[in-house]
Amino acid sequence: MKGAPIWVLTDDRPGNVAQCLGVAEALGEDFIVKPIAYSRWAALPNALRGRSLLGLTPECRASLQPPWPRLVIAAGRRTAPLARWCKRQLGTRLVQIMDPGWPGRDDFDLIARPLHDGPILRPNVLQTLGSCHRVTPALLASEKEKWASRLPDLPRPWVALLVGGATKEHPFGLDLGEQLVAGTVALARQLGASILVTT
Repeated sequence: MKGAPIWVLTDDRPGNVAQCLGVAEALGEDFIVKPIAYSRWAALPNALRGRSLLGLTPECRASLQPPWPRLVIAAGRRTAPLARWCKRQLGTRLVQIMDPGWPGRDDFDLIARPLHDGPILRPNVLQTLGSCHRVTPALLASEKEKWASRLPDLPRPWVALLVGGATKEHPFGLDLGEQLVAGTVALARQLGASILVTT
């Protein structure tokens, strides 16, 4: 499959998409983004969906055409049956970001799982510190120039608080928000820093 493309499976979850694109871009090779659209059958457990296209819309199924990939990068549980189908049908290597769930963890060549989601001790699991992302030194350098001119009077150093949001497993309530604010303010005071916050 030398010369075959890399497919990046992207769905309706921006966090999943950003992680997949970050990994694909870090490889430094060309890749093809394959938008995934789900049917109502995607709500079925992966144990029932297996290694199949069940849960994809007819249009999405029709879009799965050659050139077939040598590598598939996917994220989240809902993409796992399609990724596993690619491996069974095409002999593709699979990189899964976050736990694909049961069954089928052994079908993946690599599972990148953040430590904050808890450990899974398996030979194909790489525990990551934080989530995969698209932030690179080049991006930071260009953004530094852009933002330095927008915030010229804000005293340095700067402490940044990047806030995501709630997930199914981790609620984001008022208590957590207050803890983040208190911790960030304490750090900024200790450093004599200004605080930059974004969501």
